Amino acid sequence: MADIRDDVREWTGEPRLDVLLEHYYGLQLQSAQPYAGVLKVETDKGAYAIKRFRKGEEATWTLVEQVAEHVKQAGYIIPVPTLTQQGKRHFPGFAHRYMILPWQDGQQMEKWDRDGWLQVSRHLALFHTATRDWESEVDGATCLHLGKWTELWRESRRQMAIFQMAADLAGERQEMDELWLNHSIYADTMVDNAVQYLEQAGGDRLCLETSEHGKVCHGNLHRRNVLRTAEGVQLIDWRHLIVDVRARDLAQWLIYAYGRTGKPEIVVPLLRAYQSVSPLKEEEYQLVYAQFLFPHRISHVLYQTYDRQKYTTRQAEAHLNQAVTVEEKKLMLIRRFPDLIREAFGVTVPKVDWL
Repeated sequence: MADIRDDVREWTGEPRLDVLLEHYYGLQLQSAQPYAGVLKVETDKGAYAIKRFRKGEEATWTLVEQVAEHVKQAGYIIPVPTLTQQGKRHFPGFAHRYMILPWQDGQQMEKWDRDGWLQVSRHLALFHTATRDWESEVDGATCLHLGKWTELWRESRRQMAIFQMAADLAGERQEMDELWLNHSIYADTMVDNAVQYLEQAGGDRLCLETSEHGKVCHGNLHRRNVLRTAEGVQLIDWRHLIVDVRARDLAQWLIYAYGRTGKPEIVVPLLRAYQSVSPLKEEEYQLVYAQFLFPHRISHVLYQTYDRQKYTTRQAEAHLNQAVTVEEKKLMLIRRFPDLIREAFGVTVPKVDWL
């Protein structure tokens, strides 16, 4: 046990994790190993994943539990935190707060093949379909975005203006300030285009109308959150789960696939695979396209830098440079998407003028 304690202390900063697990869960720690951002622990009652429980996540995990209970009726399983013996989702440690979830066997999707891409698309459709008649009980949570795209995007534009002013008026400009000012006009233009396009497509009314096909999104689709299992694939890490229409998840998934492959054409087989489970309405393609237009990565970096002050100057520069690169690379997908879906599905999506 001493060796396990030493290893766990090195990995997590927790000197007596075994004592905490026994006290809060009645679990006897047998072994531990870091794995893909979590700590896998073997106990006398099975394997678990230990994750940090971050400040402000209470409402999100309440939402996850509600959605998990609902989709279970359709045979879709979302792992939820195992409650402590005191009925809590998390427990305090020496370094941080933590929660434990049942361990899911599988391998991360390190290398993508055609079958893997298609499996995830079909699996995503199954999840969205299972949320069609779900109703939220989490009042006022920040994870409720259904029918609020215009409001949220305009608020992001307002924040960008404040961040521009902060950078412009800084007594001693940092390199991050100069970098943001250099790209601010581009970001502003993208937000304005996204809002205008959304409003012309039908705005938040359209989002609400399409919610009958799915009301909840995973919210963080990438390879580290997909497991290959004996049954196929499984999505993990649900802490970014958000109440919104499926077009949001689909757009993120298509952008990610394009980023990994460099081929705009990848969207066609992925959309076909998704629709083999749940067909899309013609207007939903416009919502996907509107999501393409919005510079999500840039907006996120700016918020984390100027509002939350999460990054050092050097970290902020690196994140913003990466975000700009991603957004600029996305332009090829934005240009090609209307033509690709017209040829493949006979759907016409208006293209923004400057493209």
